Amino acid sequence: FVITGPNQGGKTTFARAMGHVVYFSMLGLKAPGRKLAIPLFHDVVTHFATEESVETGSGKLKEELDRLAPLMHNAMQHNFVLINELFTTATTYDAHIMGTRVMKYFMEHNCQGIYVTHIQELAQEMEGVTSLVASVDDADSHIRTYKMRRRAPEGNGYASDIVEKYNLTLEDLKRRLAL
Repeated sequence: FVITGPNQGGKTTFARAMGHVVYFSMLGLKAPGRKLAIPLFHDVVTHFATEESVETGSGKLKEELDRLAPLMHNAMQHNFVLINELFTTATTYDAHIMGTRVMKYFMEHNCQGIYVTHIQELAQEMEGVTSLVASVDDADSHIRTYKMRRRAPEGNGYASDIVEKYNLTLEDLKRRLAL
């Protein structure tokens, strides 16, 4: 699955929850839900963002690649892979190219999982990928529903909602900075 949608729409929380469900099922525990079928996975592997460290002397992209490399080199057949907001410091074009390669690599190793991203092309271009979109309220796009819906990406980043929520519109800034 590739999950796209608005900031603070529940994408990362959903991915983490699914990782827990898969992990608990690997332990033989019952999974929550009315109806759920989970394949038998060898392992759960994750790549979530970390804070950039000034101690390493390398940039965030290099740190991401350094953390991602062992996951890919040690990829076993039938892993459940969780990737959250990978390559956020790269240009959209570069993040799209690298994200596509990462997804293809894991898919070639018969892995399944969730890739959370704002790069909507990743949900549209690859065969075998199911697109999920974090939804907003139909009447008010400022309200997040925290529901993932199976559909094509909407083409809307909802950045203006965040700007308005934190009173950072041009009008807000002018009013605050007026002398």
